[in-house]
Amino acid sequence: SRIPPLAEKRLGRGSVQHRMSRVLTLQREQREREASGLSQNIFCIDSGGIRESAPDGTKGENVYFLGIIDILQQYNTKKAAENFFKGFKYDRNEISAVHPKKYAERFVTFMNANSK
Repeated sequence: SRIPPLAEKRLGRGSVQHRMSRVLTLQREQREREASGLSQNIFCIDSGGIRESAPDGTKGENVYFLGIIDILQQYNTKKAAENFFKGFKYDRNEISAVHPKKYAERFVTFMNANSK
């Protein structure tokens, strides 16, 4: 189980107990992902982080997290109309104003294709 915020303050974020608790939590989350079949999704491996690796390819201990900030606008009637009309001139799947589900699929495909 996760350490409640008050206990986290008592133990201290750098304490051995806190780090061990975090490792156990990450291991449990990994087992749950593997059981659910989601472990191969790039956003589910290593709790969504990027694990360091040595030049020989062995995995390291540290996991780094990267934030991608994407300013999204609501997909409303105006954006749907933009997609409709631009679709006559351009590939409808390549223009920026696409339905959020299609946008998410395109983003995940891009990340999977461009990450190791």
